[in-house]
Amino acid sequence: MRGITEKAVNDIYHHIMNTPERDFTIKISGLEIYNENVRDLLNSESGRNLKLLDDPEKGTVVEKLVEETVSNDQHLRHLISICEAQRQVGETALNDTSSRSHQIIRLTIQSTLRENSDCVRSFVASLNFVDLAGSERASQTHADGARLKEGCHINLSLMTLTTVIRKLSVGKRSGHIPYRDSKLTRILQHSLGGNARTAIICTLSPALSHFEQSRNTLFFATRAKEVTNNAQVNMVVSDKQLVKHLQKEVARLEAELRTPDLSREKDLKIQQMEMEIEELKRQRDLAQSEVDELRRKLQDDQQTSNPIELPRPSMQKCLSYSDVLSPKLDRKEIDHNDKTRKTLLRQSMRQSSTAPFTLMHEIRKLEHLQEQLGEEANRALEVLQKEVAYHRLGNQDAAETIAKLQAEIREMCAVRSIKKEVDVGTTIAPNRSVSANLKEEITKLHSQGSTIANLEEQLENVQKS
Repeated sequence: MRGITEKAVNDIYHHIMNTPERDFTIKISGLEIYNENVRDLLNSESGRNLKLLDDPEKGTVVEKLVEETVSNDQHLRHLISICEAQRQVGETALNDTSSRSHQIIRLTIQSTLRENSDCVRSFVASLNFVDLAGSERASQTHADGARLKEGCHINLSLMTLTTVIRKLSVGKRSGHIPYRDSKLTRILQHSLGGNARTAIICTLSPALSHFEQSRNTLFFATRAKEVTNNAQVNMVVSDKQLVKHLQKEVARLEAELRTPDLSREKDLKIQQMEMEIEELKRQRDLAQSEVDELRRKLQDDQQTSNPIELPRPSMQKCLSYSDVLSPKLDRKEIDHNDKTRKTLLRQSMRQSSTAPFTLMHEIRKLEHLQEQLGEEANRALEVLQKEVAYHRLGNQDAAETIAKLQAEIREMCAVRSIKKEVDVGTTIAPNRSVSANLKEEITKLHSQGSTIANLEEQLENVQKS
């Protein structure tokens, strides 16, 4: 199996090198099933018969099985070589170094996004390298004593594996599948008929003396090809990442709460905007009154100012009468008086003709000013409405955040209770303080629920005004 493991290690680290946006954690564990006893290949002090336990998430797990965290590819190769060296081998009539146990090397690979990401979910996959001991006949191996006992256990577990493969190939019509009849099939239950992709390599001998074994191996391979698995991507949320994410969320909420009188500043800003709106409305009303006054004056001027083209008859009579009464006046003085009188008439006519245009210009300026004031008032009102909507959305987000945090707290409490039942330890104890802090933050957020009501009242007052 060394060639397969070597190529797998190369492929794994080649993929890690080509995926720099994710962090990878690789753990390795090794075990062997010798005479139906499970033994840890990385820790010889753990005992020679480890118990199998059922986990609701991981399936069948081995109690006290050591998992080593791999630092690099050389470290991984070194640990695999240790597992190979600890395996049980023995001499038979057919093979000097015959494998007397089934070996399983499991690599657990977990990948997460880099630290700057807020994602707390990670991908988890397990790669099992299973090296089965070959089936053998006692008549050919001439085994007795311990070797005969080993051969019986090997053949029994392989027969159970064959039965499981045969029933899986039939499908739903097969009925009960005897995974628990052997520790080998129980450990490999998810790899054989669950969420996995399985590749089986069968070896056989071309010798005529091994005809029966070769035929049985081919039958087994034919059955195995008909087994259909349903592989899916495994996404998990680790407690460490979840706690880190919740701590960041709590820190963010604390920073928002530590902001000095944030809500009061927002209220002052809204009041200032309302005062500006009132001032703009007052200026608009004042400009409207001035426009009305100017229009009234313009109408009065248009009614009273008629262009003077010729002297009135009374004036003509006075002029003619003065000419008759004073024939001795100098003609030049009379002409001069006429010119002066005409100049005054022209100036009065020019002033009377330009006055309406000046008034119209002033009216247009005031109307333009009125429009500007109206637009500014509308913009200020829109800004106030957006501010109120922003506060409403902020409170909605806070409510959603509170609901999410409460759900996550409940999940963490459930995980803590499960871990207490299996005596894993007190690693989840620090989460109690986190839950208490989260509850305090939730009460603080609830206390701020009156902000949106005040904003809605202010918005209604502005709209009514």
